[in-house]
Amino acid sequence: MTQDLPSLNVSTPEPPAFEAAETLLGGFHLQDMRESHLVACDVAAARSAASAAVEHMVTAFGFEFPAVSRSRTARAAESFMRALFVQDEIENRVAFGGRAERGRSADVFVSSLGDVTGAPSIDDDLRWSEVRGLLRTVCDDPDMDPKYAALHTRFWRRHGQRHDSWETIAW
Repeated sequence: MTQDLPSLNVSTPEPPAFEAAETLLGGFHLQDMRESHLVACDVAAARSAASAAVEHMVTAFGFEFPAVSRSRTARAAESFMRALFVQDEIENRVAFGGRAERGRSADVFVSSLGDVTGAPSIDDDLRWSEVRGLLRTVCDDPDMDPKYAALHTRFWRRHGQRHDSWETIAW
């Protein structure tokens, strides 16, 4: 389901746009690094990557919402990253497996981990509810439409499971 998008006719992004994009992508990359470190049982590296990911997202939200105070965008960005961390924990619950208890004692996991052998990840209603709640908090601070929380949760829930409808939801 690929759709051709019109060209923006921009040869080189302006420095602030480039910095905003780099910062946002850096935050997502660090989030992925947190996940990799958790799988490898490197709690210290996972914690460091998580902290850096949050800082990147705080900066990215500052670019995205310039009229909103730094404290409010920081709260929204931290909630966004925590939601993304919970989403990772849902998707990777089997890979994290026995690491969960070690990580929980080190406070590196942010979700209610629960049983990793239970229902498929897409049906993990408790933690998907955590994701939705965190994304609602994201909406509060920069005054975003609260529908974003439900829609984005639905997208992440389908995307991580490669559910057939994820592309439609993204559009």
